[in-house]
Amino acid sequence: VGLAKGGRGVGYGDGSDGGVVVSRIKSGMGYKNHAAVSFDINTAQEGLVQAEYADSDKGWDVYGAFNFLDGYYNGEPPDLDRQRQFGGLGKIGLNFSEDTRMEILAIGERNRPDTIRNGNVEPLTNHTYYGAARIDHRVDEETSMDAGWQYVDTNTYRLYERVSLNGAGQ
Repeated sequence: VGLAKGGRGVGYGDGSDGGVVVSRIKSGMGYKNHAAVSFDINTAQEGLVQAEYADSDKGWDVYGAFNFLDGYYNGEPPDLDRQRQFGGLGKIGLNFSEDTRMEILAIGERNRPDTIRNGNVEPLTNHTYYGAARIDHRVDEETSMDAGWQYVDTNTYRLYERVSLNGAGQ
C-alpha cells in the first residue's frame, strides 16, 4: 500500500487530484504451481480458512485467493449473534510482448452479520464485487501508455429488503 499525495494522484482518474491510496495486489509472477492453505480456530468461537494459488510461465501468470470466516458470538459483544464472511480474488496477467502487458482482476466479498436489535436477531447481507482490466504498453524507456476499465457493485440487504447505505428502503 502506498500514498500518492496531491497532484501525483491525478494519473489515477477524475476526482483524485487531492491524492489517492494505491494498493498493489499480488500476482503469480515468479511462482511455479504454488498453493497454500491455513486454518484457524480460536476461543472467540471463530473459524477462519484462507487459501491461495499462484502459477506463471513466460507469457502469463495467475493468482487466486479465498477466505472464509464463521463466528458464533451468541450476543458477546451484546449486539452481535453471528458473523459469516466470504471473500476471494483472481488475477490473470498476460504478457503479449516484453513491452505490452494486460491484467484482469476480479474481487468479491460477501459479509453476513446477524446483529441483535431490541432483542431480535436481524440478519444483514453486504456484498461488494469489483472487476478491472488494464493494458499497458511501453513505447520507449521514458514513455508508456495504459488504458483500463473497472466495475464496482456494493449493496446491503436487511431481512430480504434491499437497503441503501443511508438506510432508506428501495
